[in-house]
Amino acid sequence: MWPTSTPVVVGGFLFFVFLNAASSVLTAVYPLEVFPTSLRATGVGFATAMSRVGAAIGTFLLPMGLDHYGARFVLLVGAGVLAVGGLVSHFLAPETTGLDLADAARAPAP
Repeated sequence: MWPTSTPVVVGGFLFFVFLNAASSVLTAVYPLEVFPTSLRATGVGFATAMSRVGAAIGTFLLPMGLDHYGARFVLLVGAGVLAVGGLVSHFLAPETTGLDLADAARAPAP
């Protein structure tokens, strides 16, 4: 059931690379807009640290998950975690479009 044609596989990898690059950049940029100036460095450091903790946990759990449950289950769990993270970010993070950095730091969370 997995796609085996080269264009589909290459397209899937390119899609992944694009989304992975976008999410990696957001870890450094978005917290700068959300945290007030007095907490900005701490907020960015915390967000970066949590991304590294998540990467370490994923690296540790991935081989065990593949052995016990298979690739399909592991990929679906990964997609689910990303979907939950996206929804939480969408609903809980303040909107910063059109705001300068000082105004964005004062913007209340929804």
